[in-house]
Amino acid sequence: MSRLRVLIVAISLGLASSQLSCPQLKCSSVKGSQCYSYDPSSKSATVSPCNKGTTCNYNMDSPSDSICQPESDSLLSSIQSLPGAKCSSTQCIDSTGVTCSEGTCQGISSGAFCNSTNQCSPGLYCRYNNEVSTCQPLLKKGEACSPSDYCTYGYGCNFGFCVNLFSIQSGMEVDRYTCFEGVSPICQSHACYENEDRYVYCINPYIDMARYNKPCTKCTGVSISGALSLNQTQDCQCGLSGSSYCPGFNGSRYARKLSSLYQDFVMSGFASKCNIESYLDCVLSYGGERMVWEIVYYSYMVQHGSKLFGAKDCVIETLVPDFRMAEEKVDEAEAEMDIGYLSAFVLALFALFRGLFG
Repeated sequence: MSRLRVLIVAISLGLASSQLSCPQLKCSSVKGSQCYSYDPSSKSATVSPCNKGTTCNYNMDSPSDSICQPESDSLLSSIQSLPGAKCSSTQCIDSTGVTCSEGTCQGISSGAFCNSTNQCSPGLYCRYNNEVSTCQPLLKKGEACSPSDYCTYGYGCNFGFCVNLFSIQSGMEVDRYTCFEGVSPICQSHACYENEDRYVYCINPYIDMARYNKPCTKCTGVSISGALSLNQTQDCQCGLSGSSYCPGFNGSRYARKLSSLYQDFVMSGFASKCNIESYLDCVLSYGGERMVWEIVYYSYMVQHGSKLFGAKDCVIETLVPDFRMAEEKVDEAEAEMDIGYLSAFVLALFALFRGLFG
């Protein structure tokens, strides 16, 4: 099938604008113990705010009648730290050999026995050798490796050697062990594909052929990498708006942004201060809260965007408060950035006019 025909077929599938029959949500102003209740006779659900000090235990992956429960730790305070990340006495992971000392999680030192890599100090990983596991230095660029080994920061194991992450172009083959659920950090695009012969290639991300926020029953994404043309069809999902939307593809702007944030972290100077398996804990320690909220926001949009599009504020605030907080933090950051750009523009204009007429 020609690439043009693939596109035409994908577009015709992706533009179907019908939608599923989804539960309609309405908000109540009456606070109580039940925050989400579904009425099958009317195919509708009522969302009620929780009393102060409680939060709704609603599960986006498995919606059902939900109740208000005492608030647990905030999202940021619930992040457990691996060795190298900052801590209080209760923030380090509950693992043998990991302790909080002088504000930083201390891990197991080189050569000491370990059970898993997240116990080891920064720059080390738990290596199994002759029935004994010990923390050993991360492998350097070009060193021989196996899929169970850990290469140093910014590198990954590909066909037996440590190579730069995010370095292999679309259309090029990569080790199938680097590809998990269509994602490979070895690929420049972060996207990979395993064919029927079990060969794996880096590919360009799937792009939704219809508007990502348009109600639908099915949606189709297309990836074209040289001579390789692929399409992927998904069922649309009912959301909190009462409409059904596409779950999204790895080429959506949200997925691309989330991948970019992860790549920025991996290539940052502060990643090497933390355990090789660290992410949010390390970002919180050395990048700050704003970066964490940005990652949380885009993670929600990638995982649950189809359920969040078009939802009322009262629904989001009650059922998904962490997302609402992340959204507000991202909006604040973007507003500050806009002000910064505007100030720089005004100063540049002032300098220009002063040069012309001064």
